[in-house]
Amino acid sequence: MDEFGSLYVVDGSTSNANKSLDLRVLGVNRGASLDRVDCVLVRYQQEAPGKLLRMELIQYDQVLIPPFIQAPILHLIHTRDPSTVPQLHATLSHLVSAAVKTFCKNHNLSSSAIDIIASRSLEAWLPSEFRPHLTSSFDSISSEQHVVATETGITTVTDFRLVEHVAGRHGVPPLALIDGILLRDPTKLRACQNIGTVTNLCFIPPESEGGDHTTVDWNCGLGNALIDAAMRHYTSGELEHDHDGEWGARGIINHDIVDGFFQSSQHINHVDPESTTGATLPDNDPQKLIDECMFLGMSKYDTIATLTRITARNIENQYRMNTAAYLAAGQQVDELFLCGAGARNPNLLSYLKSSLPETSIKVLDDIGIPGAAEEGVILALHALQTVLSACATQSETLLQSNSTRAQIAPGKHWGLLVGHILRFSEGNPLPPVDRIIIDQMFGVTQGLNDSRM
Repeated sequence: MDEFGSLYVVDGSTSNANKSLDLRVLGVNRGASLDRVDCVLVRYQQEAPGKLLRMELIQYDQVLIPPFIQAPILHLIHTRDPSTVPQLHATLSHLVSAAVKTFCKNHNLSSSAIDIIASRSLEAWLPSEFRPHLTSSFDSISSEQHVVATETGITTVTDFRLVEHVAGRHGVPPLALIDGILLRDPTKLRACQNIGTVTNLCFIPPESEGGDHTTVDWNCGLGNALIDAAMRHYTSGELEHDHDGEWGARGIINHDIVDGFFQSSQHINHVDPESTTGATLPDNDPQKLIDECMFLGMSKYDTIATLTRITARNIENQYRMNTAAYLAAGQQVDELFLCGAGARNPNLLSYLKSSLPETSIKVLDDIGIPGAAEEGVILALHALQTVLSACATQSETLLQSNSTRAQIAPGKHWGLLVGHILRFSEGNPLPPVDRIIIDQMFGVTQGLNDSRM
């Protein structure tokens, strides 16, 4: 093991003689507005298969993207021309590689200090009209994971979009599928409300109940979609989100519009475990609400404040309806965790805390995961599970696991990585991880150095 605690050393040999698992995974997530790349380095340790998996967040940093790099990429995206997909794909893949190298340089890490890179796929955030061209515009050799693995020398895992289909949980965001692992408690019944474009509610039974620890989750419909649509409208697409709730905090809520929305939108006022974005919010609803606010002479800040309240009230309503429908009589949630982009909006958070006083509401920071690092941590865990399953089963292809589907591009130490996992598993399929112990609390400001490429 080298000076950074990695499995690998520069000369390609390994000194990790025992059979315990010890890997470092770098979760890499591009910001939606392409102003930064979030990097979080996570160490996973496990004494033996079936034992508790321990997780330590070693370093979190944001690599800022300079405007001269950001501007031409955003221009290509805003043109919405599918013919630009190959250029976009190549540029963004190189961007991830550059961010990883910058992260390593800023924190004095050699590439051998990272065993796996986990990155979101291009499809995860490009406009929908681009997506049919993602598989036809370039071959697998030029795909993101191969570009990043080639340029960094580190095994790279990406394209997690198939996770929800493999798990049989259609309509649930892939990044939400990991809640039960991170949040399972020995005795407490927890719930996790993931607030993204749509919201997802997950009940996580305690270990004390026994059984297979299966979580119960479904879409609850409307999430940040209204807020994001209004932000794009008022900024001509320059901003995707109301960062830190700044716009909403400056506005005055129009309660008549809020009440009118819930009276007329019966499609969101019921429990529907099979719901999808299209089923819960017609495509023209955001623009109708924006137009109504503009007709009344409301400012852009008043509009965002009003749409934020609609979002918060819908989350409250769905939480109450679903807990009543799916929990046994007298059963209560001990702790409700909020995650996703919406959990970083103080206006949503304060409303939910005041409207659900009987519920202990927390965020992932409370268990040692900084909110801004959340997606990177989840990506890292998905990548770990993918590689563990693929290597341990030694199926015909190592590029897909049986539990978490993703694409793997082997790095220069792939053989050592496979050997390490095979020694750990003794050649047997590894049981799925159902709980993680976070070894230390990680300060939100730790590792923030305003890094630039």
